[in-house]
Amino acid sequence: MRDLEIRGAGSLFGDIQSGHMEQVGYETYTKLLEENIKELKGEEIVNEENTLVDILVDAYIPDTYIKKQKYKMDIYQEIIYCKDNAKLKEVVKGLIDRYGEFPKELKNFVKIIILRNMAENLGISKIIENKSEYIKNTVNIHITDKFDINSVEPLIKTYGTRISFKNSKEEREKGIITYSYKDESAKIEEIHKFLSVLKSIKVKEVEEVKEGKKINENWRNNNKH
Repeated sequence: MRDLEIRGAGSLFGDIQSGHMEQVGYETYTKLLEENIKELKGEEIVNEENTLVDILVDAYIPDTYIKKQKYKMDIYQEIIYCKDNAKLKEVVKGLIDRYGEFPKELKNFVKIIILRNMAENLGISKIIENKSEYIKNTVNIHITDKFDINSVEPLIKTYGTRISFKNSKEEREKGIITYSYKDESAKIEEIHKFLSVLKSIKVKEVEEVKEGKKINENWRNNNKH
């Protein structure tokens, strides 16, 4: 994410100097926040594998919205720790009631967390934007063993040449889906829609499996006698 900014954070982040933190990836940033919040509370720091979302977008709390670092940390904490998007919606509503309408940069931060939560539930380990000047408007979506490979065919039918597949060098990954979005200014929304399509495919497949089991059960019951 571009121009991720933390002001006056020297006392919290030790070796990281206060002022601007530029070109800090989402994963590193949120991990630092989580670890330092836990450290301040005297809680044990446990390394967890979270979905990495690395998209070039302004996503932070600007000083024009809130200046005090304590309040910024409170907001980051409440948003980052929400692993459920339904609960996240309630948290955001409460924060808006407390501090006022979110600026664009903070809205982007919330959208990134929403993508993270959706991706984790779909068996996606990373969503990384291609930063090469030769490969524009694409993100690499890294899929794990938890990803439903049956989703691939419906995806191809929906997106056609806008998606492609390749192998991953990482052992815990099944492969990488490269997705091409259309509008740079709306890329978060387009990626969200892509994940929503994946989710709907997964839900449909689950329903079809349940329906199949129900039909088989009815058939067995009807043929008992």
